[in-house]
Amino acid sequence: MKWQKALDLLRNCEEGLRKLGAEAFAEGDYVSVNRIRDAATLVGSLAGDPATTHSPAPAGPKTATPKAIQSQGAKPQKRREQYPRFFRRGDELVKVGWSKKERKEYNHRAPRAAVDATATAIARVGANGRLFNGDALLPMKNANGDTIPDYQVYVALAWFKELRVVEQRGVRAGYTVGAESPASAIGVAWAALEQWRG
Repeated sequence: MKWQKALDLLRNCEEGLRKLGAEAFAEGDYVSVNRIRDAATLVGSLAGDPATTHSPAPAGPKTATPKAIQSQGAKPQKRREQYPRFFRRGDELVKVGWSKKERKEYNHRAPRAAVDATATAIARVGANGRLFNGDALLPMKNANGDTIPDYQVYVALAWFKELRVVEQRGVRAGYTVGAESPASAIGVAWAALEQWRG
């Protein structure tokens, strides 16, 4: 079908833009990074990618879903053990969680710019082994001075916890920065994230 071929072309274009954006970021060409990000977002939306950040995510392909989740008889505890999971879609970090109340997956997204800003803030507030909590990062501003939504900061913080870039000290005590700086850790980890197809 021609429409499917058109969607494939758009997805390939988005993939190419993502790689080009990563090269621009590595070179410190942030103006190009922002423009390429905007282009990739537009191409992604043309390919049918949802733009919402709070809507529940449709379940991914069955081959990518753990057997414990696929099974109708699976206990909720087994489902919780599989979450959160992290993916990327274009220049967005996607956190997939499990809603106990709704008994289904949900996703929250944060653009790469918000992830990078969170990494910078974490390095600053957690310098010299200082203990900090998520509130110490808020409110956070992007390079243009616009406020980054709090939930995007917490999506990035959850990913950093998963990467062990930050370590949680007790349930309420806060976090400390690990041995590797957040900014250097995310470069490699970002490229290794599986593409989100939800």
